[in-house]
Amino acid sequence: GAPPMEAFEKNTHPVIYRTPKYTERFRCIASDCRDSCCIGWEICIDEETLEKYKHTAGALFSDIRKSLSEDGSFCLTESGRCPHLLKNGLCRIICEAGEDALCDVCREHPRFYNLYGDVCEWGISLACESAASLILKSASAPSYTEEVREEEGAEAVDGALFSLLFAEREDILKYVAEEKTSLEEKMLCLEKWAQALQDFIENRDFCKEKFSFCRKERKNKAFFTEQRLARYKEILSSLEPLSPAFPKRCAAMQMPKPRTDTELLFSKILCYFIYRYFLTYALEGDVTAPIGLALLATTAIAALCEAEGAHTRAAIAKTAKDFSKEIEYSEENRDVVLDAFSAFA
Repeated sequence: GAPPMEAFEKNTHPVIYRTPKYTERFRCIASDCRDSCCIGWEICIDEETLEKYKHTAGALFSDIRKSLSEDGSFCLTESGRCPHLLKNGLCRIICEAGEDALCDVCREHPRFYNLYGDVCEWGISLACESAASLILKSASAPSYTEEVREEEGAEAVDGALFSLLFAEREDILKYVAEEKTSLEEKMLCLEKWAQALQDFIENRDFCKEKFSFCRKERKNKAFFTEQRLARYKEILSSLEPLSPAFPKRCAAMQMPKPRTDTELLFSKILCYFIYRYFLTYALEGDVTAPIGLALLATTAIAALCEAEGAHTRAAIAKTAKDFSKEIEYSEENRDVVLDAFSAFA
């Protein structure tokens, strides 16, 4: 039927919310989490929630006000815990006031949202223990759930470029999900494809000509080389570590060895990074940066697993989560990696 009259009064329009189907099964494991998102991170509180905290009566909100810093974030305890994280690993705010009392960051974590005009793609972050496990248990080929919501105006995007990039990304995700193709061959192909697509976008009128992903066999060529691993180690060594152990772990990374029982798991990790970052940066004209990030992340996680003997799905999920925290939850670290592969560097 027709949109309600309020939609016209508020100048809203339909926005498609698209997400991988596995996100429907995500549940926070709360006190069972071995690496709580309530430890080690200073949470910046959105203005609306901050006003609620400042003007709501009761012992809980009184304690919340006492725990706030001048810039509107929770002051961590000496042990780095959120002041409202109970000893049993549960959140006092949720226990006493419900999820509606949480700030945006706490309520939405580990979800991320990428808005492209009238399309919003979202998902769950590999940096969450529960999400990482779910991502590695999910089906390999991309499959989405879509929902239409009425929202107020958003920035417009180039429709022709978005259509091209979305179609290209979906072809790549299907290819990366193939079970009979080796991880190394996928990554070689993906690197060459990114370079070719970058050239096409810079030198062609994509409104009139179509670029198509062309799979070319790259037998007897190696993606995992000592030279590449050394370059990736150099990039990672320049980051500001969130965990004191991260630099030593990266320095000890070893060349990944092909294992038929785990290669598909690393393909899922590669798909995750492509889904999350490719469109955002490619729409700005930079194809090689997000693909470089995806290739480095997947290689580093595989090399960490090789060095640490992490060859089960659970062990790989934990390693992927550790790496993701260092890269994805530090904007500065993420930018360093992206800049290392940027077409505009």
